[in-house]
Amino acid sequence: MPLGYFTDSTPLTPLRDPFNVLVDGINSIASTREIQTFHWADATARAAQTGMVAGDQGFQQDNQSQWTYSSAIPGGSPAGWYPASGSAIASILGGGNATSGSSTTVLGSATIYEPVTDVLDVGTNAITAKMAGWYDLSVITGWSSNNSGSRVIEAQVNGSPVSPGPLLVRQSANSATGQSLSSSIYLSANDVVRVAHIQDSGTTLAYSTRLTLKFIRPGSPLA
Repeated sequence: MPLGYFTDSTPLTPLRDPFNVLVDGINSIASTREIQTFHWADATARAAQTGMVAGDQGFQQDNQSQWTYSSAIPGGSPAGWYPASGSAIASILGGGNATSGSSTTVLGSATIYEPVTDVLDVGTNAITAKMAGWYDLSVITGWSSNNSGSRVIEAQVNGSPVSPGPLLVRQSANSATGQSLSSSIYLSANDVVRVAHIQDSGTTLAYSTRLTLKFIRPGSPLA
């Protein structure tokens, strides 16, 4: 007897994976209709699209981004259009001065890269995730020359350490200290990501930092 059926042969309600493939417990079964591809001038046209099923694809002309429609994920991302993995990325490159024994998230005089602003928004000293899902986070920091104390960079979400975490790198100083960290993290819609810079050299030190977020996929905090 095939899996996925009661003993009286009444079929169970078919399950769908995030790409609209029906599953009978053993094999993938063809969708009830062919996957469709849409083309939009901008985000407004994409938001007005109707008649989608999970797995449909789309291309947004104004920022050259690729999109996939996903069904809702319990405890996580709602149903909707999500950027194809790697197509939505934002970066902020800036710097500041860290007083010894204190923490600062300043990224002044920043250079900003944010082509898909309805997914990621670069603000003052931070990047905001506007869609719930999984993101690749990376930080690269260079400190001014000093041989005393230690240096710490820490990724923070909404002003608090990443959970579970903290997500940080601590390094003893040398004449030219460089640090980096990277991780995949789940963010809820409107979560704000910053980088804390901490040092205890006994004097104020300058730093330069690049913070980058890249959308991977919709999901939940557990998967």
